Amino acid sequence: MIGTRDITKIILPLAVASLLLTFCWYAQKGMFLLMLIYFLTPLGRFSMYPFLAVGEQTTINVFGTAIDTTGFSLSIGHVIIAIIMVDVLCSWFLIWNFDYAKSIPGIGKLFEKSETRGRAALEKHLWIRSFAYSGIVLFMMQPLYGTDAIIGTIIAKICGFNPIITLVCVILGSLLGALIVAIPMIGFW
Repeated sequence: MIGTRDITKIILPLAVASLLLTFCWYAQKGMFLLMLIYFLTPLGRFSMYPFLAVGEQTTINVFGTAIDTTGFSLSIGHVIIAIIMVDVLCSWFLIWNFDYAKSIPGIGKLFEKSETRGRAALEKHLWIRSFAYSGIVLFMMQPLYGTDAIIGTIIAKICGFNPIITLVCVILGSLLGALIVAIPMIGFW
């Protein structure tokens, strides 16, 4: 039976994300678009490069669609904040609703299988647990597809991390990953 607490765990992160996106829509449409594209595309952090390369252009081409960037005034800070906010919101939702996510057809079986294999590996190789915290941060900072907050949170759940530790690992990994994406665009590479 689903109770009020369960419904709150589902609705609260979605409500906060909706409020944040609504605020970004009215205050900074570029941030809204940045967060939406980062969340919806399979490219993850790599979807940020066209926005960082805008410069003086007034339109950019994203997936075959011309987007007017006049007034977006995006900076490296916008990209870093957008990545961290989307990662934290996704992680928060999954931390609270991991058991419900396991009941989603298709994805749920993948979560169950990953969790079973992960727990077996941790039981077999106890030394892995001592590197788990830094391992999640290092994993998430990789600028590769599939190294985002959702997978990082699943790994943390498999390792048995508490929610606060999981969020700290996600924030650190997300920040370092965002910097890896942003640094080449500002010339420190």
